[in-house]
Amino acid sequence: MSPVEPNAIVSAFLDAWRHVISHLFSQVGVKSIKVELLDAAACGEPLPSSAGGVFRAAFQSSGSLRGTLAWVTTDPQALQLSQARKSESLNRDAEFSPPHRAVAAEFLSQAAERTMTLWEAKTEKKAGLSATTGPEGSGSVCGGLRISGENFPAVTLALELSNEFRDSLQQMSLPSSPRNAAGPPPPTAEEIPLPSLDLLFDVELEATIRFGGCQLPLREILSMNPGSIVELDHRIDDSAELLVAGRLVARGEVVVVEGCFGLRVTELVSARERTELLQPKA
Repeated sequence: MSPVEPNAIVSAFLDAWRHVISHLFSQVGVKSIKVELLDAAACGEPLPSSAGGVFRAAFQSSGSLRGTLAWVTTDPQALQLSQARKSESLNRDAEFSPPHRAVAAEFLSQAAERTMTLWEAKTEKKAGLSATTGPEGSGSVCGGLRISGENFPAVTLALELSNEFRDSLQQMSLPSSPRNAAGPPPPTAEEIPLPSLDLLFDVELEATIRFGGCQLPLREILSMNPGSIVELDHRIDDSAELLVAGRLVARGEVVVVEGCFGLRVTELVSARERTELLQPKA
């Protein structure tokens, strides 16, 4: 797991994670939360020799990105992340139990989903991350994050990228507005703002699963009785649709979860189309 210094696009990708993780920790009540960007040398060296064990959450990329990504930290620091997420007292000497390990992995999966939503909106390229069990040490540390706050000792997360992931990331570009040749130089990665959605992440929207539809003449509606059958335009093997605020965001298979209907998502619209939920319908 050798360190490699990031270029501007990798730094901007790291900053997207910083933005999301800062928001997630502020949600659980960590006061004065601070998430700092670290270079590769500052976060990669102590991890392999950690006596307390190493925690690794790996993700497989899709879309415009290829290869694997992993966040790596020590077991005691991952335990602290879990305890904060569960609003428990912080104690790095406690047992890092399987439930705590699952909470740490779920937290980073949630951060991955939100980060990719921001990244897709910024780059206008479809991309995704899904949890995986990739081989340890299969990439290089390209930077990291240091998370700290009031009564929250600093936690270091190292970002490990496979060569394939790093190459595909470096081939991406961040759209910028045209500039006059005599004007100021293009902004650096640190100056490029990501969409500020912090205040909107917890807004609740009405979600509906649509099995199908049809048009009925008024005559049939008025003559309808208990036992009448309405035929829809979807076949039994067609995907159901998930509508949020009246807009299509996903398709999938209908499932039953603890006696209630649910949807196993198999297809998503792009992140840019999902962010259009923030705009009023024409």
